[in-house]
Amino acid sequence: MGINKSLKNSKTIGGIRMKLSTRLIGSFVIVIAWVIFIGLFSQAKISDLYSNVSELTTIKLPAIRGIGKLEKQFNEFRKIEFMYLVSENKDDLRNYEERTRKTSVNIESLFKEYASTMTQPEEKENYLKLVDAWKLYLSTNEKILALTKNNEDHAAKSILFGDSRKQFYEVEKYADIIDEISADCGRHLQHQQGFAQRRR
Repeated sequence: MGINKSLKNSKTIGGIRMKLSTRLIGSFVIVIAWVIFIGLFSQAKISDLYSNVSELTTIKLPAIRGIGKLEKQFNEFRKIEFMYLVSENKDDLRNYEERTRKTSVNIESLFKEYASTMTQPEEKENYLKLVDAWKLYLSTNEKILALTKNNEDHAAKSILFGDSRKQFYEVEKYADIIDEISADCGRHLQHQQGFAQRRR
């Protein structure tokens, strides 16, 4: 009898130990799984943050700077156009013609540079409108130059302050729209970056 009771007690204790061991192993597995999940989740958040920072620094900031450079060159071109029209010195005229040519080349280069940084559909749509507006303005500028060379200053001034001015306003309008789109996108990415950092 004593031996049987002892065996029963031993089996009971062994069963309790097995249950406790199973529970401990189960809890340990759950903890490990939770740690792995938290690690993967944090890694995903860090990847998102890096992606946003990367897009902000490598795409949107260059885009904002790019449209700023274009606007500066547009204004430079317009200024030279005015100076060309009022100048009477042949050397100055040649100088302004050369500056006009160089500025036009710079603008074409900046157009290509900016096109590589566009990410938003609205941005691309207005970029095409900007390019078309600039081409129309340039064609009118050629008429002004031709009239000035033929000493038809009155007709040249009429175009300069008429169609040319309206077309330049269109160029400025689309440049401003693109500038605002790029700035809004940059602010949105900065907001996402700040939010992600607060969640960490």
